[in-house]
Amino acid sequence: MQKSLKRELPDYMIPAAFVLLKSFPLTPNRKIDRKALPKPEVVDAEAGALVVEAGDAFERTVADIWKSVIGVNKISTHDNFFDAGGNSLLALRVYNAINSAYPQQILLVDLFAYPTISLIAAKLRGKEAVKSEEMPKLSINEFREMTDDEMIRFLQAEDD
Repeated sequence: MQKSLKRELPDYMIPAAFVLLKSFPLTPNRKIDRKALPKPEVVDAEAGALVVEAGDAFERTVADIWKSVIGVNKISTHDNFFDAGGNSLLALRVYNAINSAYPQQILLVDLFAYPTISLIAAKLRGKEAVKSEEMPKLSINEFREMTDDEMIRFLQAEDD
């Protein structure tokens, strides 16, 4: 199912896990009872796949952040953030953590454009001298008030 969705959707919109149900559990008001839904089991589709350990300080820092945010013990530098269990909300947490370690070195959109540890680390290595006035400004309130369409346009504009 994920392969089919990858042809149509960007990586960050593809669920990390699917649960097949005969029917949805309902509340007495006939609404979906979210608390009664089973927890998805995230199974590594590539169990036994080669895990490439983080090499330099950039990769180790990003890998530690990803492990902490996603809640996994092992991650390869070539694993896709969204395939490993990440989502757009977790990407914001990763962005904040990376920005704390390396201030103003990456943009939020970079996590979507470079979704592996090795790619983000390469971006960090190449951007060590970025000046703060070159970075676009967006307050957290402006971010929160954006509609989905505005966010997509903003992220696409940042990528250009």
